Amino acid sequence: ILVTVDAKKPISSKISLTYLVSNAGWNPTYDIRSEGIDKNVNLNYRANVYQRTGVNWENVKLSLSTTNPRMNQTKPELYPQFLSVYTPRPIMQRNAKMANADAAFAMAPDVEMTASGLSGVVNVVESTLSVSFEIDIPYSIPSTGNPELVDIQSTNLPADYNFIAVPKFASDAFLIAKVKDWEQLNLLPGEANIYFEGAYIGKTYLNGSNTKDELKVSLGAAPKIVVERKELTNFKTKRIIIIH
Repeated sequence: ILVTVDAKKPISSKISLTYLVSNAGWNPTYDIRSEGIDKNVNLNYRANVYQRTGVNWENVKLSLSTTNPRMNQTKPELYPQFLSVYTPRPIMQRNAKMANADAAFAMAPDVEMTASGLSGVVNVVESTLSVSFEIDIPYSIPSTGNPELVDIQSTNLPADYNFIAVPKFASDAFLIAKVKDWEQLNLLPGEANIYFEGAYIGKTYLNGSNTKDELKVSLGAAPKIVVERKELTNFKTKRIIIIH
């Protein structure tokens, strides 16, 4: 490391260096627990911290930031797009009706569409563009690249519970928790483990970029609820279309 120092007179001092490495980071992970449909939802916010800097971090205090310096920080530009009239090429040995039909399909193609913080342990520092979690408990992170689990926050959140069924795709009903007041937690998109009434249910993906007031979390299927789907024949018709 080369350091250039500008001093007016000779002096002895300590120099603290801050530098950026590209082979260290963290990923969010969550534990979502509910003890019943009349209880609040407990959300544990955790981080998988990893580093491959070649130097083991021994008993260091971590500061986890939501800023990603590897992202492109330049604002994208939106330029106008123009449509031009499509003129189909004439097709030999075909009548005018077929040529017009080809032009209609070319002009309108089918489009597919895919459908309670740990008190005294973590300080949350919010700036204009990012949030930092300053963790007071020291951790040791070896330079192996293997993630080390670090606790960030544990919060009880109010929730409303509903049973929802989609018979067209599944014959089961699913218990959904609509979690409120989740915006204050500064959640990032990540994988979550689901626990209900003391039992492990499975995994889900928590979308922290959700813009709705309620965060919907699926707590698993409810086998006690029987769902039956019947097709209404009164609204069914058959039609034959003949194209010349």
